Amino acid sequence: MPLQPHSTLPRIRASVLTAGVLIALFFAAAAPLIHSGYSKGRAAYDQRAFYGATVLQFLAQWPRPGLGDYPAATTPGYYLAIAAAAQVAGTGLRTLQFLGSLFTAGLLITLAVALCRRANALMALALCLPVLCSPYVFPGGVWMLPDGAGWWGVLCVMLVALKPRVDARTYISGGLALLALVMVRQTHLWTAAPLCAAAWLGSGENAGAPFRVAAPRGRRLALMACAIIPSILAIAWFVRLWHGMVPPNQQSLVAGGNWAAPAMALATAGMLGVFYAPIVLPRLRGLRWMSPALAGTAAGAIIGAIPITTYSMRAGRFSGIWNIVRHMPYIANRSPPLIALAAFGGLAVALWLLVLPLRQRWIWAVAVAAFLVAQIPAHYAFQRYYEPFVLIAAAVSLSRLPGKTPRWPLAGPIVLAVLLAGVTWMSLR
Repeated sequence: MPLQPHSTLPRIRASVLTAGVLIALFFAAAAPLIHSGYSKGRAAYDQRAFYGATVLQFLAQWPRPGLGDYPAATTPGYYLAIAAAAQVAGTGLRTLQFLGSLFTAGLLITLAVALCRRANALMALALCLPVLCSPYVFPGGVWMLPDGAGWWGVLCVMLVALKPRVDARTYISGGLALLALVMVRQTHLWTAAPLCAAAWLGSGENAGAPFRVAAPRGRRLALMACAIIPSILAIAWFVRLWHGMVPPNQQSLVAGGNWAAPAMALATAGMLGVFYAPIVLPRLRGLRWMSPALAGTAAGAIIGAIPITTYSMRAGRFSGIWNIVRHMPYIANRSPPLIALAAFGGLAVALWLLVLPLRQRWIWAVAVAAFLVAQIPAHYAFQRYYEPFVLIAAAVSLSRLPGKTPRWPLAGPIVLAVLLAGVTWMSLR
């Protein structure tokens, strides 16, 4: 039986049900880990060495925390929020971790509510589960990592950009959400691009000719540019304070960019995209999909083939998919399996964009391009920087596809969630 869109009251019930199930699952797994003081795995190490250490430093310096230098490489919003809340809740390690978990809980609740506006509870839950189970989302809700807060901000900005109507609330909410986001993670300034795309396209009826220049489009773009100026100024202030893009404590560790980052991001999309294919492929009927498919595949292959893609800890190419390709042969310092995955990622992105409504297609296309470019300045090409975006983008966009979605394709994301849960469990051992 096809899944039917919900009217207002059932939609509210679906939102409460889906969010409730996600939060119950999240805390059922996270609370015992927090309470027991479990400290194995990459996330626990990062808490001790970087992010939790920053929170503890701010607590020791409260009420005048030193923003000029600290052990983490991201802007201080997340650490300041936890340190401020700790003044009331308490400063014990378990309490601090619980406060940090609320950001991931907020991400899951917001995602569930957003999906239930367009899909029923079953489809929304199936699309949310991979996000919850990801080894790059769940651990950030157990230990003090800014990941959950950052991806929550990315989701909020994208939801503003995807609103079908552009009005004063779009500029205000978009500007405020972007400012809050860059105060948590400065590299997420890329989300200004989809906001500008949404302003340029305007409301739904104006999205048919995105390359046509008209005065209303210029005015809307100028207003959105004004809305994002505070975010740019905030980052500029920190750059001046730090004399770089990260605090001085971290500048020697994250110096230099990584041209393999877009290739790894597309490879991640290619690996995960298989599980969403049952939802996307049936909707290609009647569409001219061959040319976009070939173009996406070729673009992905080129992006994967240009940079050096050998396994190298010194060059920031390790962990995740890198641990797989390191055991396979290279050709001219390039990894054929990684190139193939990047090509498949380009194909997956092309077909995914093709089935979206026109306005959403352009906004997501701009978001993907901006996201890929924004990864290049980072030294590390870690899968954990890309996987949450792929999962969140798939969940939000596929829940908004027009028409009816049968139940059986939901097996894809459900199977993916089970596999990701297994990877998460193994990573915590």
